[in-house]
Order: sequence, then structure tokens, then C-alpha cells
Amino acid sequence: MIRLLFQGGFIMSKIRIRKRGNTYSYSFDISKNPRRMKEKGGFATEDDAFDAGVKAYTDWKSGNIGITSERVKLRDYLASWLENVVRPNVKRTTFKSYHNAIGSRITPQIWDIYLQELRPRDIDLWVNELAHAGLSQGTIRQTKTVLSIALKYAIYPAELITANPTTGINIPRSAPHKVVMRTIITPEQFAAIPESNIYYPLLKILYHTGLRISEALGLTWDDIDLETGAVSISRQRIQAGYFDTPKTKNKCTDILCGCAASLLFACA
Repeated sequence: MIRLLFQGGFIMSKIRIRKRGNTYSYSFDISKNPRRMKEKGGFATEDDAFDAGVKAYTDWKSGNIGITSERVKLRDYLASWLENVVRPNVKRTTFKSYHNAIGSRITPQIWDIYLQELRPRDIDLWVNELAHAGLSQGTIRQTKTVLSIALKYAIYPAELITANPTTGINIPRSAPHKVVMRTIITPEQFAAIPESNIYYPLLKILYHTGLRISEALGLTWDDIDLETGAVSISRQRIQAGYFDTPKTKNKCTDILCGCAASLLFACA
């Protein structure tokens, strides 16, 4: 039995349903070659098989992004990409960064344009508007990278566009460079910090190990070997108030110097 999948009044695909024994299976073509098809069985009813076939077709057609329309607004594509592609595959901090970039610096400027009509001239105008608004080159570059990654997915596997309009677009020179002033704390300056300060043990660890603040805040006594001075970094405390794995994929170990280890031993 063949059941048709419609969208916007047009036939999108033919979902074939077959009964095999006591169960049903679905199949649909994935190329012009009749031997290339996607098939799966084991469904209790014909409707179950058809519903599963529709979902499988949508996932295959759109690269698991849930969009099969030939014309889709950029804002709708980015929203679907965030939820279906980004969220399941990255850390919460990365998802939040992408979400903020899209919500505050991408869709407000080019939200109403169709994805398929997005051109390099639109991207060039957009980055110049960001520069005119006073955003730094680093922020513009980071935001453009997020959009580029999203559009790369729209090329493949989503197959919604054929080229990435962000390619070759330069960051305007008029955008200011964000200068981060680094201050080196000398041993004499650190020695002036009173040891009675509630944060002194934390500052001591940071000063002698070079850990990220989030990694130091994620430490527990179980992570510290007071005999050897070894500290195992297995988590970090995110600013939003939850714990996550470190930025590095593999668990790493730093060795405390003797004075820091002695301080922790005294605090234990």
C-alpha cells in the first residue's frame, strides 16, 4: 500500500506500507536509483508504520532538523537548528553562547529574510551594521562564525541551500579592537593579601596553578591529594550556578606547589 506525504498542497514523498506477518513496515526512495531506499519494520499497526515513515522521511530530507520546505525564513531555520542540532550536541554554555549570538546580533538585523534568498551582499551589509553599532571585531567575528556554522549545516545535510553566503565576507576595519588589559601580580603584591581573607585559599590555588576560575570553584576535597599536592580537575562551576565538565575533554591534573598544598592541609 502506498500513502502520500503532502506539504503545502504538493506531494513530498510516497511512503510504502507493507504487512509482514503480524507487523507493518515502511519504505521510501532516497535516490532515483530504485534500489536505494530507506526501510524499517516491526510496527504494530499501519498508522504506526506510516507515522514513523513520515518522521524518518523528514529527518532524512532535512538532516534531522525538522524542515522540509523549499522556502523557510532564516529566523525559523535558526530556531530549529538551535533546538535540533546544537542543543543535543554541545555543552550548555556553548548553546547559551550560540543562542545569545542569534537572538541579539543575527535575527534582529536579518530575521525576516528567506534562507534561500540570503546573499553575500546581505551578510556584508549586516556585519557593517554591527560595526557601526560599535561591536568589536572579535564579537563580530564570533557572531559571523555562528551564522556560518548554521548555514554550512543548511547546505549539508539539510540540503536547503547550495552555497554559504558568509564565505569571503571580511570584518570591517572600522570595528574597534577589544583590548584586554592584563595585570601581572607580583609575589610581593600577592603577599600583601591578608591570609584571613575568606577567599585566600582560593586565590592561593589560582595564583600557583593557573587554573581557570570556574575550575577552581568546581574543586571539592575529594579532588585534592594533600600528601602529594595533586589536584584533579574533573568539573567546573559555571557562572549560571551549575556544575559541568571541564573545557578540556580529558580529565587533567595540576600539581600544587608546596606552600599551596600546606595551606590546604591547614584548612582541611
